[in-house]
Amino acid sequence: MHIKVATEVEAEVRGEVTRKGSTPRQWLMMEDGPGAFSFRLVRSHYQGGSDAFETPRHHHAFQQIRWAESGYMNFAPDQDIHEGDIAYFPRGTYYGPQKRDHGVGLTLQFGFGPEMLGGTKASEVYRASVERLRAHGTFEDGSYIDTDPDTGLERRRDPAEAVVEEVTGAPYVIPDERYAAPVLMHPRAYSYHEAAAGVSVKHLGAFYDHAGPNADLRLSMVRLDNGGAYTLGSERAELLWTISEGLMVDDRVYPALTCIYSPIGEAATMTGKDGVEMFVVEFPRLSEAA
Repeated sequence: MHIKVATEVEAEVRGEVTRKGSTPRQWLMMEDGPGAFSFRLVRSHYQGGSDAFETPRHHHAFQQIRWAESGYMNFAPDQDIHEGDIAYFPRGTYYGPQKRDHGVGLTLQFGFGPEMLGGTKASEVYRASVERLRAHGTFEDGSYIDTDPDTGLERRRDPAEAVVEEVTGAPYVIPDERYAAPVLMHPRAYSYHEAAAGVSVKHLGAFYDHAGPNADLRLSMVRLDNGGAYTLGSERAELLWTISEGLMVDDRVYPALTCIYSPIGEAATMTGKDGVEMFVVEFPRLSEAA
């Protein structure tokens, strides 16, 4: 079990490499998992004016979850994730253009292949690749523009696509979209049900970007009262973050925005008081994903 408290992580302030804007970010967790599985959990503090974060319409081969801690997070024209809401971005699904110029939010990105570029070393690999790409093309308006070596014509690609192809030497294959749009959820509209003494659960959704009996992504909220105990199971890798104080692990009471990752094959039990609430992500089982 790995624990990280957001208030103990310093924010990095740096300009976007291939996008518009400059966003202070706290890199809360970056892990490499078994079967080429890796994820990044980042808390972003969006800025206004020339520092606003902008991207064109695009899609990815990896999956994302975004939660608006405060303010709201734009993800397409007139489409926003408002404070307290959470959205799932399936792989292959288009979104954008987007502009984020205020608010704070958490973004979880995860996938099953080279698009994550090494997990814990992703930032270093990404930046080195961008410098090599600049020798042959330009980054403009959120796209990478260069000359197609086969046709000699100008081509525009999403920077993530160009970087992955440059790093791996293979085409960046984005699967056909199974979902027509990101899935936006309003957790406040869901009701808790009692799962055990002191443990209440809201099941927000299960999402099927991969084939297999246990290859779905599961997203829930959990509330613990009066010492109720909750266990992250060993059959799946799981990640949670709290949205209030009161989570207890080894007799320590943790504050809001405490993040816990439990890898597959491990189990972790925690207790809580004062109605501590948390989001829980159960990752797909890699051995059965396709």
